[in-house]
Amino acid sequence: MQKDVIDFLKRYGLDIEKVRNNITNDSPKDILKRLLVGESYFFRDRQVWADLKEYLLKYTDKKVNFLSLGCSRGEEVYNFCFLANELGLRYSATGIDVSAKRIEQAKQGIYDYWSIRMLNTYELNRYFVSFNEKWKVKDIYKKNVNFKVENILEFNENMKFDLIMLRRVLIYFSFDALETVFKKLRFTLSENGILILGRGEYYPQMEKFFEPMTFNKSIFWMRSRYLLNEIPDVNDQKEKISIFSKVSIKPSNIGNDKEKEPLSMKIIRKLIESEKYCEALQMIDELLEIDRTSYLVWKYKTIAELKLNNFEKAKESLKKAIFLNPDDYELWYLEQLLMR
Repeated sequence: MQKDVIDFLKRYGLDIEKVRNNITNDSPKDILKRLLVGESYFFRDRQVWADLKEYLLKYTDKKVNFLSLGCSRGEEVYNFCFLANELGLRYSATGIDVSAKRIEQAKQGIYDYWSIRMLNTYELNRYFVSFNEKWKVKDIYKKNVNFKVENILEFNENMKFDLIMLRRVLIYFSFDALETVFKKLRFTLSENGILILGRGEYYPQMEKFFEPMTFNKSIFWMRSRYLLNEIPDVNDQKEKISIFSKVSIKPSNIGNDKEKEPLSMKIIRKLIESEKYCEALQMIDELLEIDRTSYLVWKYKTIAELKLNNFEKAKESLKKAIFLNPDDYELWYLEQLLMR
């Protein structure tokens, strides 16, 4: 493989083995163009946008800054603007892509059928005007929008963003490049901001910098309150207690099952939220005498034991919770903290 091609791929963080089948004798830029498919359309993964719209209600009294990385022709950016305008929010929206051609298309905001194919007639007429047999985003949705040509590995934003979307972009990235990206994202994301990946996307490198948050039917990622690689491997009990006192661990919003949450679980959750850990453990032990198959009971037991600095018992409770429900991301976050 030509050295200039290899150097070019490394610059953009692409894993040579992953992209080998796409490499011919083309120039480096032609290779990159073919790899970066640019597949996008309005309201892609509607459930994510529905959940995001509800999440945005928390910004009704403050400005929200949005960033789309790998924004392609700008569909995600304008999609956010549709929601922000509908909710009456103050906002800024930024889109970054490595392709100058796509950024120019994004600035124009003119789309053919492929991009708008999932919209109904009401949405088309609300957000667009007909333009030369295509559809053009209305000017009201182009305010406070900025598009830039930039490589994700090299972008350097001074401002903090409250919402960052990075969907279906990282599949060809190398291990080291992924870690670089997530490190940059953690720095770029505001303290209480969220990162949104594509549905089903997950990369082990991100666990060092982010923790998952379930919101309705979607999973958003927040900055880790305590970087995992900064937690020392300690044996001294006093030092370990000091470490965990810095970690904010609370019972999660259990998502779609919250309405079905048994009364006993609600009481335990409230006890933990009120820092009445001994009372919570007493009630948990009573429940376990009746039924030992509820992962939530073991999860809450883990949290209460952690708060009481009983790490060995917490480890055992956590193992049982993970066995009963390995799909709960928060359990794996606790495991990362606890098993060091």
